[in-house]
Amino acid sequence: MGIFITAVTPKGIFVGTALDAPGALKLAEGLGAMDMTDIKVTEKGQEPVTLEQYQAIHARPWPYRPPLGRDIPFGPK
Repeated sequence: MGIFITAVTPKGIFVGTALDAPGALKLAEGLGAMDMTDIKVTEKGQEPVTLEQYQAIHARPWPYRPPLGRDIPFGPK
């Protein structure tokens, strides 16, 4: 599953995909997008939102790691 990105850059409008929001941000910054409001993210069947809104909706530390001291449900007992 990926996300669709539309970014306004100095050379024009870029449309592409990324696997996740951090990847979308790196891609847009590499292309020279002016700020995060210039980046629109679209998930299948949804309205486009800014990258900041997307990150707020899907708030999760990246990369995700379980809290320390939490039992891992696999491995030897």
